[in-house]
Order: sequence, then C-alpha cells, then structure tokens
Amino acid sequence: MDDLAIFLGVLAPVSLIAGFIRGFTGLGGPLILVPTLSLFIPPPAAAWVVNWVDVIANIKLLPDTRAHVSRSIVLPLMVGSVFTIPLGVYLLVSIDATIMRRTICAAILVAALILAAGWRYRGPTGTLVWVAVGAFSGFILGATSIALTAALFLHAGQQRAAESRANFIVWVFFGACTFLLLMGYHRGMAEPRFYEIAILAPLYFAGTSLGARYHARADEHLVRRLVIGLIIIVATVGLLR
Repeated sequence: MDDLAIFLGVLAPVSLIAGFIRGFTGLGGPLILVPTLSLFIPPPAAAWVVNWVDVIANIKLLPDTRAHVSRSIVLPLMVGSVFTIPLGVYLLVSIDATIMRRTICAAILVAALILAAGWRYRGPTGTLVWVAVGAFSGFILGATSIALTAALFLHAGQQRAAESRANFIVWVFFGACTFLLLMGYHRGMAEPRFYEIAILAPLYFAGTSLGARYHARADEHLVRRLVIGLIIIVATVGLLR
C-alpha cells in the first residue's frame, strides 16, 4: 500500500458497516467490501481477501445459529453444493465471469422483486428440493462468488426469518471454505495477502458482532424486508457493474 492512511480511512468504516450488515441480516457483507477493496488491490485478490475475512467473522455467527438451524435443510444444501461448487470455480477461472455474473444478477433481481411483492413459495420442500437448491446455489457461488441465491430460496419459503438466517449462515460458511480451497488450488494464490486480512478482519469482526447483537432485538418482518431489499440492491449493482 502506497498510502496506508487513505487505505485505512476508506476501508475502516466500510469494513465496520459491511460487518454490521453481515451480522444483522446474515448476508451481504462481502458484496459491499469487495468492490471497495478493489480500489486498492486487483479484484481477484480483493475477493480472496474478503472471503477469508468473512469466513473468520462467520465463526462468530455460527454459535448463534444453534437454536434455529435446521439439519434437514442445511445438510441437503451442503450435499447438493459440494458437487457443483468445483464446477462453478472451474468456469470462473476459465470463462468471462462478468457475463455470467450479470446474467445471474438479472435473474436474482427479478426473483427478489417478486418476493418483495409478497409472494412466498408454498410448494414441497423435501430433501430432494433442498439438494437441488444446494446444487444450483453452489454452482453460482463457485462461478461468481455470489452466495445470494441460497438466501433468496431460503427467504422465499415458510421458515421464520431467524431460521432462514441461521440456515444461510451455516451453509455459506461451508460454501465459502470450499470456494477458498478450490480457488487456492486453481490459482495458487502466490500472494497470500496476510497484511490486508490482518487489517480488515478485526474491523469486520467487530461490525459483525454488533450486527448480530442488534439482530436479536429486531422484528422478524423487518429483517425479512431488509434482506430482500439488500438482495435487490446488490443484484442491481452487480447487473450494472
């Protein structure tokens, strides 16, 4: 970094805000932090750093999910995604990720707008359905590093907002770890970027802890609206970038 003061002046507050949103809603932090960090380091390195920072902070969120997480949902999600994340990562390192990201963001935006209008999925949600959701979401996570697809499906169902948040936190921790391992294998990551991770992780972690504390007092319907609103914003930004 040529100018540490500017780096900290910009990234410190953004990291805190991104962490707060991650802790409060259960998602969205990396999608705020990655584009900001990309102003200072190459985008692939930014994605690498932020995913590590998010995995570290996610450890704070995992214990809070015990009362709400559903194994009958999370385990099928993991089973489905473990086979498709590698395929997505292969495509990510092989083809133009921008085209794929914009296509998927457009589809997510349409679906999120439908949810915002009040629609909820009332069909069957058995094991095979969640395996299929995991496979689809894992492929998209691997190909674009976008994890919102699983959140969209989870919040479209009949689960309470706290249950959807807990299920997403557990699944995305598994998915992000798998993504990082595969990216490290494909790209080698000659630059570990320990310096940036060491600076951002404590700030992001602090924001995540604060967001998680406020989430416990939040109204369920407010949380659901905020999640859907955040998905709409992120999908729109991803579509226009």
